[in-house]
Amino acid sequence: MDVEELMKHKQELRFNLIKAVRNFEETTGFHVGNIHVDHSGVNPVTYTYSIKLEVTLGNMRNKHSHCWQPQCCL
Repeated sequence: MDVEELMKHKQELRFNLIKAVRNFEETTGFHVGNIHVDHSGVNPVTYTYSIKLEVTLGNMRNKHSHCWQPQCCL
């Protein structure tokens, strides 16, 4: 995989993550404060991504997390 392809995959992942976060906020009423993305694997096309959202509900500062671990084959 060349650099151009890798950048395209990263942009697609970012776009899909933003879409998922907006849907999560609209569905739950939670506000997303921080997003942590980690990955494992050696091939960027088949990384396993772990995404942790730190969210708050209204003025409450209690942190809740919602984690996905999809097999991302972009």
